[in-house]
Amino acid sequence: MSLEIGGSSSSDNVRVCCRVRPLSEKELKGFCVDTKETDEGFISCRLGAVTGVNKDSTASNQYSFHFDRVFPTNSPQKKVYEYAALPTVKSVMEGFNGTVFAYGQTASGKTYTMQGPDMIDENLQGVIPRMVWTIFDAIYSAPPTQEFLVKVSMVELYMEKIRCLLDPSGTAAGGAGKDNLKIKERPDKGVYIDGATESYVQSENEIFDALSQAQYNRTVGATNMNAVSSRSHMIFQLTVENKDTVKNAVKRGKLFLVDLAGSEKIQRTGATGSRLEEAKMINKSLSALGNVINALTEPGKSHVPYRDSKLTRLLSESLGGNAKTTLIITVSPSSANDAETLSTLRFGQRAKMIKNRAVVNEDLSVEALNAKVVQLREIVARSKNRVKALEGLLSTNGIPIPDGSSDGAQVESGTEGDVGEPGSGAQALSEQQQEELAELQRENVELRADVEQAEKAAFASQQKLQETQTELQAVSYERDELQSQLARLQADLATQKAENESLKLEKKNLKAEVAEAKEQCEQQKVKGMQVIAGKLQDERATAPANILQICSRELLADDDIVDASCKVVLSVMKDLAEGNIRLSRENELAQQDREGEMHSLLREREAAVTKLEMELASERERAADLHDKLKDGDRPLKRKVSQLDKNLEQLTVMYHKLVSQNSGLKVECQVNEKKVVRKDQRIAALENSLRDAKSKYEKLLTQCANLTAAMDMMSSREKGSLAVGAGNKGRLMRPLQGGVRSIRASGSMLSIGDPVPERGGASGNSEETGRATAKANASQATYKISANFRTSLEEREASSSGPDP
Repeated sequence: MSLEIGGSSSSDNVRVCCRVRPLSEKELKGFCVDTKETDEGFISCRLGAVTGVNKDSTASNQYSFHFDRVFPTNSPQKKVYEYAALPTVKSVMEGFNGTVFAYGQTASGKTYTMQGPDMIDENLQGVIPRMVWTIFDAIYSAPPTQEFLVKVSMVELYMEKIRCLLDPSGTAAGGAGKDNLKIKERPDKGVYIDGATESYVQSENEIFDALSQAQYNRTVGATNMNAVSSRSHMIFQLTVENKDTVKNAVKRGKLFLVDLAGSEKIQRTGATGSRLEEAKMINKSLSALGNVINALTEPGKSHVPYRDSKLTRLLSESLGGNAKTTLIITVSPSSANDAETLSTLRFGQRAKMIKNRAVVNEDLSVEALNAKVVQLREIVARSKNRVKALEGLLSTNGIPIPDGSSDGAQVESGTEGDVGEPGSGAQALSEQQQEELAELQRENVELRADVEQAEKAAFASQQKLQETQTELQAVSYERDELQSQLARLQADLATQKAENESLKLEKKNLKAEVAEAKEQCEQQKVKGMQVIAGKLQDERATAPANILQICSRELLADDDIVDASCKVVLSVMKDLAEGNIRLSRENELAQQDREGEMHSLLREREAAVTKLEMELASERERAADLHDKLKDGDRPLKRKVSQLDKNLEQLTVMYHKLVSQNSGLKVECQVNEKKVVRKDQRIAALENSLRDAKSKYEKLLTQCANLTAAMDMMSSREKGSLAVGAGNKGRLMRPLQGGVRSIRASGSMLSIGDPVPERGGASGNSEETGRATAKANASQATYKISANFRTSLEEREASSSGPDP
């Protein structure tokens, strides 16, 4: 397979990038061969080179595709992010909606590309962590006149149910579970998830904490192809609201980062039980996504099935809507995955044809709208002055002014004193524009109707053409049959002509032989008569009279024999002549009979086809009647069979439950026995660690008291902040000021409120410096307390339900 890359794709089209992962250790041990060869713009592979598909084919297993970029197996994470996702992330800061999602088979590197194996390591970070740094770097480098609100939300689509990953149990919302959220749509918000937890964040650390929590809550499982296979689609939503305090304008950009679960083949993954049901739902949602892309790229298709799946409903704005979208398709280089690789590349090729209509989501202020009104009024005033000057020029040159111009002049004179108020001239201009707009709309409607009629006519013509082609094929088949029959008849006729010629030649030869035989008979007769006459003359003198009589009788007998032979020869010649005439007539009659038989055969076949069509229609009617009768008769049997099947399924489920409960009880007994032994061993160790924990606890209490006093002093000086809605009551909605840097996850402890060092500026008085230092120390201590608290929780869980030694 060969992919050719070009950089001339339209900005409205979905950007599609392809990434090839390296061969895994399992594939190397299984003697799989890397059949893909890549460089900066191309990828090629030989399908069936190892698996045995199309071994004898040289051209049928070669394919060519065109994408925006192809990343080979050695491409670093940074390079993938900068080309594939960075332009979309930057457009979100400008007020556009953006989407980046990864698609591919299971174990092809989607989660590795979107999240990465390590969110802190600069070389291993995926798209989502790098996006966080990009967003906050843009905020820190923005002018101080801009304020930003950043909120995040993370959900997963598991078994066609939307589950919140930030608060799956719903403890922040009063205990209501958030494992089956609903999708809603509003004109002002578009498609959104009702009830999903949205958390306002102030720094990168808070987003990383949320990502860690979401990753912990996400559903994963092991299969034969991937030990940590994602069993759900994860959707990360980040909303950035940018407010310009000078212009009082607000821009809102939404960024969707989607880590899709991989398409699976049951024969390869070996999924059973719950894993099998998960695979079915994953493949079903991905199939619905493919149907949506097919509908968007198929010309003339108006309906797009967004509502067939919750995944396609959530991505409806990203596919053919108001968003800038980037698709990263991940493929395997192994020859064992050629079929899945080809399917993924075809999916990307279709997705590249989708056109989006991205617009800036901006709320203009009243001042901005008034400025636009003033600008339009200035344009109207300039138009009035130009019309007045043109009318003066016309009157100077003696050219009559058209009717209605005097009214326009009166209107202009009436509104010349106050250009800011909309006069009747503006109304007339507006009415003229409205009339032109209405005319254009009518023309648009008429053109659309013409286009629809043309499409319908084209569709009908296409159907008629297909029917005509079918009839033409049938007629061609009949013509070929008739031509073959005609060829056979012509061959028979040629054979008969050859036989006739041979008979004529034989007749001619026979005539010659008969003439020759007749001539020989005459000659022999003359010779015989001469011989007999000589003998008679010789013996006449000596032979007695009786001998003369005998010889005379013999001579007469010979004459009779000769005459009889001549008659036989003449009769044979006559018979041959009659036979020749009869054969000629028979040949002519046979040819006429064959031609008649051909015409009669055609008529009989046409009558037989008509009869068969009538019989087929009657048989179909009888079959439909029988089917209806069978339906009416089989309904009780079907109900009984379905009831028996249900009972059998229930009994089977009960049997499996009992077996699993029995085995579970046995395992639980063994585990409990081991736990008792471990707890006895841990009690002594915990008593020793308890004394150490008490001393650490007293020290932490002292630090907390000091920090609480410092934070109380700071909070009394700060202004009140807005609280977040339901599901996020513990976090404050504090806007981020452009050009102000917060505590970075990399360890550079710049305090909240300090200006960016690169931009310069005064550092503030000693009171602000002390407050910033206290905040930094408080954040450090809070992080340490939370880390110690997590460590103690992990130790407690390990002591209660740790793994078997």
